[in-house]
Amino acid sequence: MQKTSISIQSMREATAPQQFIPTEKTISPAKDMVANEGPISAARLAKLELKNHSHISTSKETLQPVQPNAPPQAPAFLALELVTKPNLTTAEAAWALNRRPQTLRGWACLENGPIRPRRIGGLLAWSTAEVKALVGVA
Repeated sequence: MQKTSISIQSMREATAPQQFIPTEKTISPAKDMVANEGPISAARLAKLELKNHSHISTSKETLQPVQPNAPPQAPAFLALELVTKPNLTTAEAAWALNRRPQTLRGWACLENGPIRPRRIGGLLAWSTAEVKALVGVA
């Protein structure tokens, strides 16, 4: 009896949903209908092309797959050494600490992180000095 070996990575790729980015492309309404109905004769296609489809928009969005391993776009923040303002936003502090913003929100909520934020008008403000000290930047 022969055993088949399947890697975990190939199983993930096979079962992972594809991500799509909408792009603008014009498609004939008749060809769109043909795509939904399956194979169709050339005569029927020509007949459908001749019909007036003024109520159907000929501009449709088509979806093209995104590279699954494409790196996420990092927000453009200043280097921590160049920051002079007294407090950082959650996104800025998370970027400086190499953590996700939700991690810092969890620290604030549970009060169990290495630093604690100030709440200013309902927003979290992370002390720049504390973040710099935690990262080791003078």
